Amino acid sequence: PEDLGRLLNSFHEICGSIVKRFGGCIAKDLGDGISAYFGWPESHEQDAERAVVAALEIIKSVKAISNPARTPIQVHVGIATGDVV
Repeated sequence: PEDLGRLLNSFHEICGSIVKRFGGCIAKDLGDGISAYFGWPESHEQDAERAVVAALEIIKSVKAISNPARTPIQVHVGIATGDVV
């Protein structure tokens, strides 16, 4: 349990810093995932592009997390665009 906790903490720290660096906002920590907004609370012209670049950076960065099981960590990304009400 301690190893999993450290792994998840590293994951959330990496994802949070990348999302913030590209102008996004973490909406929820979902256990082994996150939900992030781009374009809220402040919108930018390239919010969709920022989300994609952040996602690619997350995929690359998560591979560097030290895993006690010695297996590569994989991450999957989904991106939705459009108006949110």
